[in-house]
Amino acid sequence: MKNKKNQETEKLNKNIKDLTAKIERSNSFWFVLLRGLAMGAGTAIGASIIAALLIGILSKTIKTVGDVPILNKIIPGDKIEAIINTNNSGN
Repeated sequence: MKNKKNQETEKLNKNIKDLTAKIERSNSFWFVLLRGLAMGAGTAIGASIIAALLIGILSKTIKTVGDVPILNKIIPGDKIEAIINTNNSGN
């Protein structure tokens, strides 16, 4: 009976040491740095993909600037068209 308790205690001690090593490794400077870089890169790539999809969808659904009422309130459509034409003629 005592031998079985000693084995269980040794097993628990080994598990605690293993968990402590894993926690120390996951809290190390380099691990946190690399995890932060990976998360930042993933966020940037994800945001770029979402923005590209949104712009692609909007470019397919909105044919002219006049289709966007908010833009017409801010800048009249003829001025926007003139700006677009000016920029396109410079190419």
